[in-house]
Amino acid sequence: MLATFKRCQEVREGVGEDGDFICDFHAKLDMSDSVTLANMLEPLRPYWVEDPVRNEALPLYRTLRERVKVPLATGNAGKVELRELIEEQLIDYARVRIRTRAASLST
Repeated sequence: MLATFKRCQEVREGVGEDGDFICDFHAKLDMSDSVTLANMLEPLRPYWVEDPVRNEALPLYRTLRERVKVPLATGNAGKVELRELIEEQLIDYARVRIRTRAASLST
């Protein structure tokens, strides 16, 4: 966590006060470490923290939302999880992949 915090400090210095950056936790931390790191990053003002916990674990997002102030994002949620995260206002941003169906043309 300390190494990630230090890298984020370097990024903040690199992009300046008006620049934006994100930090993706890749859902690799447990709840306690996610809360700790998110709160460490708060003074650096990340644009968002992505995947602080697993997306399918809604109770974890509820707890996380209560304990951190940084904007939260997800990038790996399925339709069902994403809907619940949005409806319960547990995330601020979602990185989604839009799939289109190929149109068949008849000639």
